[in-house]
Amino acid sequence: MANKPELHPLFVRWLERALEAAEGARPGLVALPANGNSGASLGRLQLDLVQQADLRRDLARTARRALIPGDVAGLLAKRVRTMTPAERIDARRVLERLLERPAGAAWLARHERAMAVRVGLTVRRLIEAASPGAAEFAASLRGQVELGCHLHQFGTDSIDMLAAFLAGRRVTFNSGRTAGFNAPLDVEQFRGFRRATQWGYENPRANESRHMRVDLALRDVPRGA
Repeated sequence: MANKPELHPLFVRWLERALEAAEGARPGLVALPANGNSGASLGRLQLDLVQQADLRRDLARTARRALIPGDVAGLLAKRVRTMTPAERIDARRVLERLLERPAGAAWLARHERAMAVRVGLTVRRLIEAASPGAAEFAASLRGQVELGCHLHQFGTDSIDMLAAFLAGRRVTFNSGRTAGFNAPLDVEQFRGFRRATQWGYENPRANESRHMRVDLALRDVPRGA
């Protein structure tokens, strides 16, 4: 029986570097993007508090212990575009105070590690299901990091379309666009999948800017990795 594909030993290190670049992030960063459906986003991986209920809970608990007044849990659950200007100022102030505290910074670091693990486990599932035409891409460090960046942005819960694409099938998105590849799969063809998603179709400039930042972050990936 053939060995199952493994995550590259440098996967987590390079995934984190690529995600910092893709998200324009840095340790302890608090961002309040007013576009889309995002909530306040934190740290090196820009974890979205709307999507990260456990992180919201842990930060709200830290706020109570620090005697920070107000409904912190409710504020952190809001999408930025629904916040009033005063709420945006308050959210930034509260989050910056929390991340200055050792407990708040530790909770964020713990959830960043959990996100990297969750993404890695999902990449492992995807590369196990890759077709022979996608096998080289799936086994490479660069291919795995590209998959990880995609999952971090779009989530690890719904991967059927991506799994079908890697298995060699042509898929159709809500945008009406389709994506497939001619073997062997390479980075540019994989990015064709991203461009065909609803988000990629509606935000082409942001999508290509993200690709450019990932390219810059990965320019020193060891040859042949």
